[in-house]
Amino acid sequence: MVNSQEKFVMRCNQVMEAPAQVKEEASDGILRLHLSEPGVMGAEEKSDIAELQEIREQLREEDRNRHALINQMEKEKQSLQTAIDVAPSNHKFATEFKVCGVLGIGGGGCVFEVENLLDVWRYAVKRISCDIRNIEERLSEVRAMARLDHPGIIKYHCTWIEKPPVGCQHEVDARMIREIEINEREMNDSEPLRRMQSERRNQFFNYKADCAFIYIQMQLCSYSLTKWLGDNMSVDSRPIPRIMSWFNELVNGVEYIHRKNLIHRDLKPCNILFNEEHCLKVADLGLAIEREIIDGVEIPVAQDTWRSRVYMSPEQTFDFLKLNSKSDVFTLGLILAELRKVLNRDEKIQIFDNYRRGNLMNIFGNDSRTGEFVKKLTDQDRDKRPSCAEILEDDYLRFF
Repeated sequence: MVNSQEKFVMRCNQVMEAPAQVKEEASDGILRLHLSEPGVMGAEEKSDIAELQEIREQLREEDRNRHALINQMEKEKQSLQTAIDVAPSNHKFATEFKVCGVLGIGGGGCVFEVENLLDVWRYAVKRISCDIRNIEERLSEVRAMARLDHPGIIKYHCTWIEKPPVGCQHEVDARMIREIEINEREMNDSEPLRRMQSERRNQFFNYKADCAFIYIQMQLCSYSLTKWLGDNMSVDSRPIPRIMSWFNELVNGVEYIHRKNLIHRDLKPCNILFNEEHCLKVADLGLAIEREIIDGVEIPVAQDTWRSRVYMSPEQTFDFLKLNSKSDVFTLGLILAELRKVLNRDEKIQIFDNYRRGNLMNIFGNDSRTGEFVKKLTDQDRDKRPSCAEILEDDYLRFF
């Protein structure tokens, strides 16, 4: 017959084999049940009870530690929220800057020309709207810019995050646009206003009422390559020495990006800017991704984000094909072709599609050197394209 002590030991063993979550309740139950049973406890039985009580205290301590860890994780989770939940009157963008105009609007956000009220200097500030839960992944552009320091890359200053009250930002933006319109009328400069009215106004307000905003303060430039190409649609207006100097600067900037183990992925004329001294700056690293290099060999990486099709490499037009830094090189070839050959939009789309398909066309007339060089950069087989470092050493660039 099983005595009281044996029953107690059996129950203790069951508790020790149980999951941690039930040990606490089980140990309390065994003690209450055992102490209520008749009979006198011996020394061993008392020792077992003391041991079980010690186990129970250990479980309680583990439970307290677990709750402390959960609370710490919750605090860390809310730290970002704490940083961005600021009173509207304390918003950095509203209190430290005067908005002078809207430089551009696109899928990645909008870019303002602003004047800092403290140093009285003008900057470009890019604003990206995002769900509060997705802020971490949207900070990729910031982190890419922060690690780059090169004369051919747009200069990064700082970043901050704001979370205005629900619905507040639409009202603030509507008031801001009205003020910009008034200023433009006073300055007799209605081109940006017409552009906003005709095609960009809806896109400017295309964000959720409860979203957060990432602000990126950076160097202000004077114009883009897109504007320069549109303003210079004749051969005589495109001096070859200037064009080739710019292309050299562009390749130098992209080579530096690659050297920092990044792939730009979205090179195009509107992301190539010029300062007042007409020095070229590569901008908009919102789609940049890390290069993967193993034992000195670059491994193609998966792509997962939409980008402008016109300047894509062949591998970028198919989502299932991986890409590497040579995808940027293909785009450099297209940009050089557009610099050296005056093209309207329809011609550009057709010619660039032919390059992607490997259909060779003689668009440079007697300039066979440029034709061969562009052909080399736009080879369908990315492994046959030169790296940016190799482009800079090519005799073609040294010729000019």
